[in-house]
Amino acid sequence: MDIKPIRNDEDHRMAVDEIRARWNAEAGSADEVRLDALATLVDDYERKRWPVNGGCSC
Repeated sequence: MDIKPIRNDEDHRMAVDEIRARWNAEAGSADEVRLDALATLVDDYERKRWPVNGGCSC
């Protein structure tokens, strides 16, 4: 499995595209394992790239 870190928005776009392509992967398949790994990397990148501040500054 060739999984690489997501370091920029282009890497992010490619990972999201691959997630979409594998969205209905069969449980337990290699595609599902890859989907899970990519989703974890995308989640980590998005949390760092677009952090959500807790609470309202109203």
